[in-house]
Amino acid sequence: MTPEQMRRSGHLRIFVSYYRPHLAIFLLDMVCALGICLVDLLFPMVSRHALNELLPRSLYGAFFALMTVLLLAFFGLLWQNSGDTAFATLALKEGPVVPLASVLFVLSLLGFGAKAGIAPMHVWLPEAHPAAPSH
Repeated sequence: MTPEQMRRSGHLRIFVSYYRPHLAIFLLDMVCALGICLVDLLFPMVSRHALNELLPRSLYGAFFALMTVLLLAFFGLLWQNSGDTAFATLALKEGPVVPLASVLFVLSLLGFGAKAGIAPMHVWLPEAHPAAPSH
C-alpha cells in the first residue's frame, strides 16, 4: 500500500492488509488457540463427571485397569526394544531411540502418575479410597 492509499483506507483495512500474505498461518494459529480453549473448558467438566458419576458407581476398577494397561504397555515396549526393563539398556541401544523414549515417557507418566496421584490425575483419590473393598 502506498502512503496515499493508507490515508484513504480505514484502520481495519490496513490491519487486514498485513495479515493477507500470512492468512494460512494466522488461521492455523486461531484454530490451535480455539482447540486449547476447548480443552481448557472441557477438562473440569470431564473431571467433575468422573468424580461424581463414574467413580462412586464402583467404576474405579476400570480406572485401575486403564492404569494397569498403560504400565503393561510401558514395560512391554521397554522389554521388547531393549531386552530388559531398565532404562539404561535403552540408552545403550543403537539407532533412533528418541521417539520410543518419548512414547515410553508418556506411558510411564500416565500409568505411574495416575497410580501415585500426581496432579491433575489425583482426582480419583478422595472418592476411591472410602469406596474401595476392604477384603
